[in-house]
Amino acid sequence: MKILGKILLFIVIIIGIIIVISFFLPRKIHVERTKQIDAPSHIVFNQVNDLHNWDKWSPWQQIDSAMEKIYFGEGKGKGAGFEWKSEHPNVGNGKIEISSSVFPDSVITQINFGDQGIANAYHVFNETDSGTSVTWGFNSDLGGNPFAKYMGLIINKKIGADYEKGLNSLQNLCVHLPEYEIIEKEMETFSYIGIKTRCNNDEIALKMGETYNELMGYVIENNIEPFNAPICIYYYYDTLQTEFEAAIPVAKIPKLKGNIKAGKIPSGKYIKTIHYGPYDQLINAYEALQAYMNKNGLKMAGMPWEKYKTDPQKEPDSKKWITNIYFPVKSIE
Repeated sequence: MKILGKILLFIVIIIGIIIVISFFLPRKIHVERTKQIDAPSHIVFNQVNDLHNWDKWSPWQQIDSAMEKIYFGEGKGKGAGFEWKSEHPNVGNGKIEISSSVFPDSVITQINFGDQGIANAYHVFNETDSGTSVTWGFNSDLGGNPFAKYMGLIINKKIGADYEKGLNSLQNLCVHLPEYEIIEKEMETFSYIGIKTRCNNDEIALKMGETYNELMGYVIENNIEPFNAPICIYYYYDTLQTEFEAAIPVAKIPKLKGNIKAGKIPSGKYIKTIHYGPYDQLINAYEALQAYMNKNGLKMAGMPWEKYKTDPQKEPDSKKWITNIYFPVKSIE
């Protein structure tokens, strides 16, 4: 009995030591890994911001390729996320949701592990001379449970290794992606009001600013509800002059006056790409669309047009400007 008592006392002492030591262990987990990726920031950002792309580089997808996912919120941007289920012990079940998405700077996610609690993770993107520096971080509060704190020491090391693996996969993916992703899509017609102008090429920025200011003034004065972001339709271009129509999509054609006219973007087949950055570099996107047409046996079936997703007056940093470019196309007979 004395021996049994000594054993019990020893166990109690060991447990007490473990508990005392746990008081000095951090209750919060912070993991962070950084990697230089040889690709523009908008390419890297889009691979993280669109959760459908995680299958291509996520370390957990590589652990369990049979993982089940249910997406919500269109799968990208703030409010988007997915629930996952996995029988693999290193993956388990949970839910992830994008709580903040700031192009092209950061994506913050909230991760719900069910009974294991909630954590926050983040991707921060910094453009460099040779590409993009990506920092992937994780924060979680383990509470006061002493055994959870000990597990935190293991979890910290495990998550760090997973992040390194994921960032390496992200690098391998992004370096092989084209600067311009081009998609084919069917579009429905929509109406717009606009002002058509012909000017010298060195006056485009000035004339476009003047026409949009006139259009927006008319929209505000007449309580017109824009249907979508501003667009610009191009009718003619040479080395000296350009003819374009600055326009605003509307659900219903209002009463018009002066040089403001109504028109419609026709329905049909289009090829589309997205340009990230200053307008004076849009020529690169147009060349990519032209190359796609040549490769796929397509030709123009109307006037090309642009949609301006970013208001330069609200976002002065031209690196953050987003422009969609559309070519109406048909097959070469």
